[in-house]
Amino acid sequence: MKTNIVCVKYEDSIYKKTFSGREYSYYTIVPLKKGDIVIAPTKNGISNALVTSVDVPKEKIESIKDVLKTITIKMNKELFLKNVSKERMKNYV
Repeated sequence: MKTNIVCVKYEDSIYKKTFSGREYSYYTIVPLKKGDIVIAPTKNGISNALVTSVDVPKEKIESIKDVLKTITIKMNKELFLKNVSKERMKNYV
């Protein structure tokens, strides 16, 4: 069943452009698929995040649905990854 609930993993704070740790659930108002890069609101501001699952069952978030935040921005994955190459190149030049 389709839902507007997704799970994401946040970008690693040390190894940029990699995503690790536990999954966090969000509502979304933009169409997303697994593997998309989004900007996720967090208690400490915002974070880049990787969508790890879509159409999450409502039962999974029942206990936290009142505090769930909403993803409103999908990033251009190609540009996001292209920027990685430029950053890494600076380190090796």
